[in-house]
Amino acid sequence: MKKLITLLLLIGLNVSALAQQTPNKPKEIDVVYSRLSNMLPVEGQLMAMPYAESIGHYGAKAIGALNTNSDAFGGSAYEVTIQEKGQNPYDAGAFLPIMTEIKKGDTIYVFFFAKSLTLDNARFDQVSLQLSSAPYTPSFSQKFTITPEWQPYALAGIAKQDVEQGGSQVSIQLAGAKQQIALGSVFVLNLGQDVALSSLPFLDN
Repeated sequence: MKKLITLLLLIGLNVSALAQQTPNKPKEIDVVYSRLSNMLPVEGQLMAMPYAESIGHYGAKAIGALNTNSDAFGGSAYEVTIQEKGQNPYDAGAFLPIMTEIKKGDTIYVFFFAKSLTLDNARFDQVSLQLSSAPYTPSFSQKFTITPEWQPYALAGIAKQDVEQGGSQVSIQLAGAKQQIALGSVFVLNLGQDVALSSLPFLDN
């Protein structure tokens, strides 16, 4: 959490201050991406469009919609309501399609913004890089507690197998609780081979 606070200071994630720098809302995302990239040990390949417009949802218990008047950076957020707790956390959730191929051994870094839309914390029982079709095998995953304020979260891992273009996604399991959440920008970067996870920033969520 201390590193996340440091990130807020480094990239100026105060909404009003950043808005003064970038009155065009989509440019806010470009500013965050540029400064985040400068903190990584190597230059990464962006694997998906980082905008909320690229996010989708799944599951009968989920209702999702794009809010283009959000207080998220860039002005848009994808909001998901889980109407009731599922039998399994993976019964409903959100996802971001990955548009590039992946090679076994690639280091993948995921950095995203999220918040709970209620006064209670929300739960992401699993955020993973996984296959986008059965058997939905994950290469790596992590659980997160999401606060009612916009916060950045990060995870990273090593790809376990080759995946063709369009064959993977970032998946977020949401059916572990009745809840309402919002997702802002999601940055997914392929850092290539032989990059140590210990060299990556902001992984102590």
